[in-house]
Amino acid sequence: MTKYQKIYQDLLEKIKRGDIKPHTLLPSESELMKIYDASRDTVRKALDLLLNDGYIQKNKGKGSVVLDINRIAFPVSGVTSFKELTKTLHGEVKTIVTLFSEEKPDEEIQKALYIKDGLVYHVKRIRQIEGEKIILDEDYLNKSIVEGLSYQDAENSLYEYIEKELGLKISFASKKRNNCSKGNRRRKTIIRYAWLWPSCMC
Repeated sequence: MTKYQKIYQDLLEKIKRGDIKPHTLLPSESELMKIYDASRDTVRKALDLLLNDGYIQKNKGKGSVVLDINRIAFPVSGVTSFKELTKTLHGEVKTIVTLFSEEKPDEEIQKALYIKDGLVYHVKRIRQIEGEKIILDEDYLNKSIVEGLSYQDAENSLYEYIEKELGLKISFASKKRNNCSKGNRRRKTIIRYAWLWPSCMC
């Protein structure tokens, strides 16, 4: 394990244990250099790992703020409705639809959905918690199965429309989860391809 990885691991354990509280500042780069007897470049590499993994947010001129990891630790990659999950979260939660389109799927999506032709719904939604854009949720659904899907359904709950309105069961065939950043904002990206089939009526 390299020096910057050891620093990263030590800081991460302190964050997870609560030794370093959410919304507080980490020691400055200069202070971390003294604490760990490390170069500035080594300290910055450790901080970049924490940033990329979504544990801190860098604010220019202020330093590195520890994020509240418990606030965004919920199973967004399963079949549970995000609308239901919001009941367990604290603060104002909002869904913003940034893309709702019908598209011809590329080869990757065709393989994921086991289709050869036809169109898919491509839906992108931002999950905003207390004014902070936390999650970019991206879904691909077979249009021939998910009939009549609307922008309003995407804004409300895909899960409710598919399972309650259409009577279909959902299983996510594939999901890809990444952390991304834009400026000072940290986001988790969830990409899902949905398998659907009629509910058993027996």
